[in-house]
Amino acid sequence: MEEIKKKESVQGISTADLYLSLGIAYFYRGKYKTAKETLNKVLNKMLIMYGEKDLHLILVYLYLGLSDTLIGNFGQAIKAFDEGLSISLEIFGEMHMCTIHLYTYKACAYNLKGDYKRGIELCNKCLNISLHRFGLQHQVTLEIYLCLGIS
Repeated sequence: MEEIKKKESVQGISTADLYLSLGIAYFYRGKYKTAKETLNKVLNKMLIMYGEKDLHLILVYLYLGLSDTLIGNFGQAIKAFDEGLSISLEIFGEMHMCTIHLYTYKACAYNLKGDYKRGIELCNKCLNISLHRFGLQHQVTLEIYLCLGIS
């Protein structure tokens, strides 16, 4: 495994990290299908390099889920958010900002899919966590209220 890391790096930055940056850039340029293709390449490389439970993968799953959501592949988006949540919960726990964001994006994917009941359940879960962690006036809490309003 150490040999793979050495072969696939440029001045200490792994090829996977470079592809991740490229995938995120495609996402922000609105090229969601290209972002998804690039991020899937990254995912395979990072699984080999870091294993299945590494914080690098949370970011990959987050942007895969967001890309799928914006393409309209809500089922795949929910699966990606679930993968990211599994890792985030194990590494950071439920009260971490990363976990809250993944729950919120997953709720939005359910809402866009038309499964408002599940979307509302997840929004309420996010809201309880956010209110406990940040309080009523925090931006994250307000965004969750917005998501609930869309539901």
